[in-house]
Amino acid sequence: MFVSGSRCINRGVCLVQALIFLFTSVNAFADSLKVANGSTLTGILDRIAKKQVHLDTGFAGILKIDQNQVLALRTDEPVYFRMKDGSTVLGLATAGAESGQIVIKSRNGPIRVQITDIVDAWRRGQEDPAVTEMKNEQEKKRRKWQYSAGVDLSGQKGNSNEFGLAAYLEAKLKGPRDALKIYFNIRNSEREGVRIADETKGGVDYSSDLVDRFGWYTRFELEKDKFEGIDLRSTSAAGLSYKLLSAETQKINFRAGFAYRHESYSTQENIEDPAVDLGLDYDLVFRDWFKLDSRITYVPDYANFSTNYRLGQDTGIEVPLGKGGFWKVRSGISHFFNSVPVVGKEKLDTKYYSRLVFTWGEK
Repeated sequence: MFVSGSRCINRGVCLVQALIFLFTSVNAFADSLKVANGSTLTGILDRIAKKQVHLDTGFAGILKIDQNQVLALRTDEPVYFRMKDGSTVLGLATAGAESGQIVIKSRNGPIRVQITDIVDAWRRGQEDPAVTEMKNEQEKKRRKWQYSAGVDLSGQKGNSNEFGLAAYLEAKLKGPRDALKIYFNIRNSEREGVRIADETKGGVDYSSDLVDRFGWYTRFELEKDKFEGIDLRSTSAAGLSYKLLSAETQKINFRAGFAYRHESYSTQENIEDPAVDLGLDYDLVFRDWFKLDSRITYVPDYANFSTNYRLGQDTGIEVPLGKGGFWKVRSGISHFFNSVPVVGKEKLDTKYYSRLVFTWGEK
């Protein structure tokens, strides 16, 4: 026997004795369970959940054994056990008189139960799994704010002088059944001292689920574009939405509703008329490599459906920089087609962009 304080003559023998003592001491404080094939497994009872016994063996990680395969169970420390009837008992588990039965030594006396009747078990000092699950459910239902800001600069000096600036701000409040988006962006560009782009746009978009794949939405947008001759353009819309595809990595959402358009010009008569609001949103997430999204809006005049309309499209790809996901590079193309433009202006306006985006907020 290895005795503390005794003099050891042979160091090799003492080392073996110390290892044996250490090994037996560790196993003396380990839990054990006997399985149907006759084997006895030793470790630490980590959890019983979803009809499986989780045993932390240390060297082989956590083993998960079906409850109906466990014939006996013993713990060296008190463990919480929850039964089928919802009652919870704290105590030491020892093997019962019958196979598949344990005796829980609680402060109220021994309790005999079948191992298959235990729906949950966790170690003392750990949080009740039911409480943890309730907190997780509450966290899923909680609305969370996320923010993003992007900027891109372009310039040239020499044979031609050119400078361009575009900035984008967005705030999203997203819940399990609804989403609110507030956005604002500006774009300015000069070539040889002449302004070739001066656009400011902002808006609010809110959507909410109704039943199954159906939902409703409302949106409001303001725009000012001096280069197009528009002093103010406002679009107010509301309608229903339908989720054509709602998978984890892909989403397709269709919108249809009614809108009201107002356009103020400095060079021609103002326009105010009701319209139809149609939209199609597509989102694709490919692992952690990139995200692709595309937005299409079609707002035709209610009376002149085929001759007076606004068609917008924006498609972009976001690639994260690093593992944190805060910094991204977004590249895309957008089109805006106005079937009845200001006199002297083109119907189609196409923009190419590549911007650096910073995202923060709750996940």
